[in-house]
Amino acid sequence: MSDDDMADDDMSLPGEGVDVTMARATWSTGYFQAEVYASLMRELGYNVSEPAEAELANDVAYVSMAQGDITFWVNSWYPGHRKFLKSELTDGSLVEDSVTAIGEELVAGGLQGLLISKDFADEYGITTLEDLNSNADAIAALDAVDGDPGNGVGNIYGCPESWTCDDIIQSQLAFAGLDNLKQILAGYDAMFAAALDDVNAGRPAVIYTWTPSAYVTQLLPGKNVYWIGYESILDDSNPLGLEGGAELSQVPGTGAIPEASCPAAADNADGLCPIGWIAADILVTANNDFLDDNP
Repeated sequence: MSDDDMADDDMSLPGEGVDVTMARATWSTGYFQAEVYASLMRELGYNVSEPAEAELANDVAYVSMAQGDITFWVNSWYPGHRKFLKSELTDGSLVEDSVTAIGEELVAGGLQGLLISKDFADEYGITTLEDLNSNADAIAALDAVDGDPGNGVGNIYGCPESWTCDDIIQSQLAFAGLDNLKQILAGYDAMFAAALDDVNAGRPAVIYTWTPSAYVTQLLPGKNVYWIGYESILDDSNPLGLEGGAELSQVPGTGAIPEASCPAAADNADGLCPIGWIAADILVTANNDFLDDNP
């Protein structure tokens, strides 16, 4: 081998000749990470598909990665997404046997919870979800302006089905016995727009959201909304008997959020906000065969 050939070998990229099929999640705040990772993989020489060509629901994404149809995605939110690792494949194995979470994309960086309109919370003295559920006047006020008025139940703008947070919220309501509240499942951006209109108009509203995202630049904790607290933090008891439901535990469910943004923090001796959700690790999950072949 000539010196030139050896130099060419030394300069070869690790991904040359390797095809990679990426997926991305259905929430728009996950698109950016997918594009960043796709670009980085291409710089390493990999032939990477466009993530937008495989925008998948969570359950489909994990099964597809386990089966090798998708190489990896960067939109895993653990621990909530662990429930998908417990799904059984057609050969009797579990998804977790064929995929691995890797790296440290954003450790404990996925803050999520419920926001309540500030004027509404201040008027009725609401700091926790349990406060809201037990306050008949507040429930009546919320019920009067929600999408199903007059049924005696207050609606929460929740999550689209299959995002995992929908199951978490349903489990939280069941776990704490919050019978006067109901989660609405729909497209998130449409629900957010409705909640923003409610807040701007001074109407009661409760909505799930998360960071990092641009949503909290419009619904601003401490300005026009609060993070609402929880008195009962969902554990691994799986109150709804869901497949993988034990993985939905949100213990300890607290965060370092100031009292101005989370009034419930004032009732905690440690000063932490009982936000009811564990800060998620946003990580890459990949097919094991790909990882073995591309260390």
